[in-house]
Amino acid sequence: MKSIASAVLGTVLSGLILAAFGLGWEQELPMWRERLFSVALNGIFAGWLAGLIAHFLGGKSAGRALILGIAFGVAPWSFFTLGFAIAIAAVFWKRELAVPKAVPMLGWVAHLAPAIVFFGMSPSWTIIPTVPAPPLSAADDSAPLPAAGTADVLFVVCDTLRADSILDPNIPTPVMDDLRARGVWADYATAPANQTLPSHLSLLTGFEIEKIGMRGNLSSWPSRELIMGTFECNPLAQRFAQAGYRTAAVGTNTLLTDIPPGEAAPGKPSTFMPFDIGFQTWYGLTAVDYWKTYMDWTRSKTLMGLILPKRALSWPFGHLLNPADRRTYRHHHLEGERTTDSAIKYITELQQDERPYFFFAQYFDPHTPYAPPKELAGSLREGVPLPEGFGSDPTSVFNMRVSLRDDIRGQDEELHEDLPRGNYLQAIYNDEVAYFDQQLGRLIEAVESAGRPTIIAFTSDHGEGFGLHGNVEHGESLYEAEIAVPFILVAPGLEPRKLDFAPRMLDNARTMLSLAGVDATRFDGVDVLAEDAVPQPAMSFMIDHVSMIEGEWKLHASLRYSYDRDDPEAGPEKGLYELKPLRLFHLKTDPKEANDVLAANPEIVKQLVAQIDLRMETDALPAIGRRFLSASEMAQLAEVGYADGPEDSH
Repeated sequence: MKSIASAVLGTVLSGLILAAFGLGWEQELPMWRERLFSVALNGIFAGWLAGLIAHFLGGKSAGRALILGIAFGVAPWSFFTLGFAIAIAAVFWKRELAVPKAVPMLGWVAHLAPAIVFFGMSPSWTIIPTVPAPPLSAADDSAPLPAAGTADVLFVVCDTLRADSILDPNIPTPVMDDLRARGVWADYATAPANQTLPSHLSLLTGFEIEKIGMRGNLSSWPSRELIMGTFECNPLAQRFAQAGYRTAAVGTNTLLTDIPPGEAAPGKPSTFMPFDIGFQTWYGLTAVDYWKTYMDWTRSKTLMGLILPKRALSWPFGHLLNPADRRTYRHHHLEGERTTDSAIKYITELQQDERPYFFFAQYFDPHTPYAPPKELAGSLREGVPLPEGFGSDPTSVFNMRVSLRDDIRGQDEELHEDLPRGNYLQAIYNDEVAYFDQQLGRLIEAVESAGRPTIIAFTSDHGEGFGLHGNVEHGESLYEAEIAVPFILVAPGLEPRKLDFAPRMLDNARTMLSLAGVDATRFDGVDVLAEDAVPQPAMSFMIDHVSMIEGEWKLHASLRYSYDRDDPEAGPEKGLYELKPLRLFHLKTDPKEANDVLAANPEIVKQLVAQIDLRMETDALPAIGRRFLSASEMAQLAEVGYADGPEDSH
């Protein structure tokens, strides 16, 4: 046993020395606790292996075991030649290698090294390394120089923000309250979809939802060639750039940044329409997955990593060093703060230029996983009890969401108004709304402190459900909880007022162009400030469903194209769809959409169906064809909560 103890001392010491000098460590984040834990644990594994070999070679030779341990500890660190040479020397050295008597005892003590590191050092999971921000691109001197005093434009889109949450007096949102007080606003605007990709694509291209053909994050995605070429799209940011503005963006939702290469069919590549066209600088605030590179390092720099199966390390290391709650939440810890910091850094630099700028700030809060900072967590949960059987830790909250969704999914014909799990989840969500308001305040302060005239436009891409209609989070339905979003516009000289109608989300961007004096030709939407502004019917899509709002009426319907879904070559054909009215609600008297009056109002239903059919004449889905999701795309969607969509979605 002396051989084993001595060998363990050799492997642990050699590994710790190499780790202390940073040899072989090429990651940006030091990760001392994690790195030393791997080295210490490897020391026990490799030490026992070296000790057993030494025992059979030389009986009780603690010296030989110590040298073999050093060799086994050094070899995987890209020092195979040195390690092999040391091992050979130890094996064939004939004389007894004398070592102090304390060596075996220290070897047994070295077995405690993993526990000492684990409990004695702080984890690095709270440090979130991100992809470095690109430098701000220089101004395009070939573009015309706008007139002196032309207003800058700040366009803020807050992911997953319900319209009613910023009107709730119980949720502290002083910044958004102030924006409404000095701007033009509405109780809500209607989003064109209940998921991120189609809503943002509609917003940034300026095309109505049917003209981009996209229904959800998992559905068919138009190519750049189709949108920019065939349909002659001139996206929002490109219009500002052509007008002489400097254009920049910070986008926090990774779905907007990591655009995968598309396939029109298996083996037939296409290029998905990106979101950054027209932006001279686009920073996708993507967190670096340091855990994967750390595990790769452990597998390549330690003997146990080279010998043991992957799962033998992944599962225990994940549960010890990277538990589920950290995996779920760490990238979203203070995410709004990082978004604001990055935006302010760019804006401060843009303010040094005489040219006006158009800046797009896309926040991920309050999207799941709900992760308000400690000072706000629980601040809005007074009177909201913790549901029985669950804790308040991140893993329990995640399980709470999943269990609630599984229990009530699809039960949209009855209201679930008092759901303990839904109430608790909404309280945490409200904490995040308050946190976002604080970050928005920091951003606006930085913008307005420069004293430059600024147009501020504010909206969201979709809302969030907490079980009222059997829908949890979003992507589940087209009820108002998921498609009613904020609508605020602030501009120099703009008289504050509340709109007397509900606009569409796209109207926000269209009106922003008019306020800035930028060309809006062939940009869909309505300038809500125009004297002749006429509210337009609002159509929203999700996969195989559509809603149409006109005036006070809202129709829910199923909409499916007819084709052979088992045939990979088959796809939707223009005009060949089945439209089936499902429910009708009178929103003014029934804002919760509780009383279906479909049967009693056939003429209203007929009128709304005609509106849908009219809009479907320009549906781009048949021109796009089908989308085939790769494993990496599914993994990326799962990271932001879209893991259980249909395999073949349209």
